[in-house]
Amino acid sequence: MKNTYKEIDVIKMIKSLFRLWWLILLFGISGSAISYYYSSNIADPIYVSNTVVFIGKDPNSIAEFNYVNLEIGALLISDYRELINTRQVIKEVIGILDLEMSSKEFRDSVKVNSMDGTRFMNIVVTHEDPETAAAISNEVSDVLVSKAVEVIGTKNIQIIDRAVVNKDPVKPIVIIDTLVGGLLGGMIIIYIIFIKYSLDNKIRSSEMVIDITGSAVLGITAFSKKKSTTIINDSRKSKLDEQYNFIMYNMHKFYSNDQNKVLLITSPKRHVGKFDVISNLALSFAKSGKKILLIDGDFKNPIDQRFFDLSCKIGLSDILKGRRDLFDVIQKTPVNKNLNVITSGYKLLNSTNAFEKELMNSIIIQARLKYDVVIINSPPVLLYPDALVLSKLSDGIVNIAAYGKTKEDDLDETFNRLKNTHTNIVGTIISGVKKHHGYN
Repeated sequence: MKNTYKEIDVIKMIKSLFRLWWLILLFGISGSAISYYYSSNIADPIYVSNTVVFIGKDPNSIAEFNYVNLEIGALLISDYRELINTRQVIKEVIGILDLEMSSKEFRDSVKVNSMDGTRFMNIVVTHEDPETAAAISNEVSDVLVSKAVEVIGTKNIQIIDRAVVNKDPVKPIVIIDTLVGGLLGGMIIIYIIFIKYSLDNKIRSSEMVIDITGSAVLGITAFSKKKSTTIINDSRKSKLDEQYNFIMYNMHKFYSNDQNKVLLITSPKRHVGKFDVISNLALSFAKSGKKILLIDGDFKNPIDQRFFDLSCKIGLSDILKGRRDLFDVIQKTPVNKNLNVITSGYKLLNSTNAFEKELMNSIIIQARLKYDVVIINSPPVLLYPDALVLSKLSDGIVNIAAYGKTKEDDLDETFNRLKNTHTNIVGTIISGVKKHHGYN
């Protein structure tokens, strides 16, 4: 049974990122391009101007600075900051400059900053027009001086530096925005890859299969762009030969026992490359000198027998309907004299009931007497009950899981159902593995 919590393999995660370097680079370049275009052509430039004022008793009292004056100045800065934000001051400044701004827009554009440890105060204004920014900063300081006399009753504020027009915008900064855009683009795709990896519940390694099923991984078969790939019956050694020879080697405990002859091959669901695996495994056994009978027991989706150049007009369905005897429907394959096949024949509507009858058991008993290994192609476990019925007639079961397709939950449920039949589970073959995923 699989673990409740999925552990993230950091090393594999990093390897995945390296494999997708081109996608990260693409998103980075795209982010940079978008940011550059936005900063250069769409974003409105923002300009800043500031006025420096000094809080004191009067212009001649700076020389008499002491700690008490500093504390009083700090308090006055807070008072003047609030004074600037009053509707009275805002309306007066907007009216004098004839600005098309709301009170909220004015407050957002005008900031008052105090210089720590001093009685100096900055009136900083941001605006899309540099002249307007400077005008607002200067006018706010002028109104503030007049309001100080009016509210405080004394002229205790003076303008030290008046605002000047600054033609250099503080934003956007095209270079920085371009770099940040590229960085964000790369980070977004990395985050998406991480989330996808974290939520991925597909089979990605032999370790995952072993952890979920508690049984052996017999081997892997390589991904092929071709619709189907079958071993050619000649003396040449190919990668495909090596893969299936390795699988046969890992199955030696099963077929070295003379009593183990009937092998059921199934899968959780469809589209796992089951037909290729069954055909190639049967050919591999035949090439090793064993007499093999391949029985196609999947009436819903039978094996494409064109690879063996066989007729599908008669088959297993004819035997189960009582129309033919076993040896009437067995066909020899031109690819290897040791491999015989019983095709599925015409579709059988209620195959589960047919498999439960004594006639199917009789077919298996007769096949045991003539063949070294009998391989049965079964429908997927999670789609039809046929596999569970046929498992009772078999000596061992091999499951096929497709790399990157078969879900962990499906594999777990498949093995739970098979274990309930108390059959011998030989192991799992992982199909469709690409070379760059860490398999040889």
